[in-house]
Amino acid sequence: MIFECLQEYLNKGLGTVVRAVPVKGSLPVLSNVLITAESGKIKLTATNLDTVISVILGASVQEEGSITVPAKMLHEFVSNLDSGKLLISSDKNILNLTSFPKSKAKFNGMSSIEFPEIPYVKESSSYIQISPKILSNLVSHTHFSSSPDVTRPVLTGTLINFSNNKLDFVTTDGFRLSEKSLPLEGEFKEFTVVAPTKTLLDVSKIFSSAENLISVVYNQSDNLLFFQSGDTSVAIRVIDGNFPDYKRIIPSSNTFRAELKSAELLNAVKLTNVFSKEANSPVKIEFSEEGIIRVYSNTQDSGEHVSEFEGIVSGGPLTLSFNSKYLSDFLNNIKTEDLLIESNGGVTPAVFKSDSLENFIHIIMPMKI
Repeated sequence: MIFECLQEYLNKGLGTVVRAVPVKGSLPVLSNVLITAESGKIKLTATNLDTVISVILGASVQEEGSITVPAKMLHEFVSNLDSGKLLISSDKNILNLTSFPKSKAKFNGMSSIEFPEIPYVKESSSYIQISPKILSNLVSHTHFSSSPDVTRPVLTGTLINFSNNKLDFVTTDGFRLSEKSLPLEGEFKEFTVVAPTKTLLDVSKIFSSAENLISVVYNQSDNLLFFQSGDTSVAIRVIDGNFPDYKRIIPSSNTFRAELKSAELLNAVKLTNVFSKEANSPVKIEFSEEGIIRVYSNTQDSGEHVSEFEGIVSGGPLTLSFNSKYLSDFLNNIKTEDLLIESNGGVTPAVFKSDSLENFIHIIMPMKI
């Protein structure tokens, strides 16, 4: 294998694929990046067996071939080189790299035969297309409601459902829920999967600067969800298991309603958290009939705090207690000026939404005090 390419292209490509390299892989070869030179291009691929990331780069290929070398080591080395042309070749399991005019290096690698088989999208596959911005919104409006508890894998994932010309992203940890939907026109094959939320965050970052639409394909036979745009593709192994029937906990109507400024509630929660040593401490929100909203907490050790601001309240008075972390996660991730809180009182699910956020709903279960 012999080819020439630009340092800036190789560095960017390696920076993308190393996201799939595991900290400690079950196989030594999983720490490597597969470099394949053919048809006037080079392809970089890395995998942890659950996620596969591939990037195709333009190059001047003099001799086709392939090799695998330590991904993070190669990326660190290339990132410290000056921009310019690189000459790369392989001799058995050794990768030679020359950076003109002054740097040369040899990397001990492994045969490409040992690298896992790379999945691909069949040309006949049905796919939907969305913009990078829309994918980012779908993920950013839902990711924070996923559970970190790996003993319940399905709750660490995001439900992705496409049916009736609507794409839904849903997350829940059993105490809160986020749903963001996107209407889509076209004849596409319907599908329902649960994809790892942490991986979806990486996918949205990888394609954040993509110039083309992102094609999304579900390969049921391989249990893989593909994202592809331009010369970059990501395959995610979906999570087995049944996602909770979340629709049944979304109230069809509510007796209480409060309209307020999101920034005022966020600031009040931040001040209240100063007096709470525990991240999951309760924050009480008291809504008066006159539209005065009081956010407060008190602890024996630290003291107490009260913030007051005005809103529009109907169906009150009402006092609700929420996990402070849940409120903070929601308010820090959902950037909206106006906020609407609806409830049926007591410990029934409280609904958070905004007129400026179409097709979005967030639910938090109040705490019993």
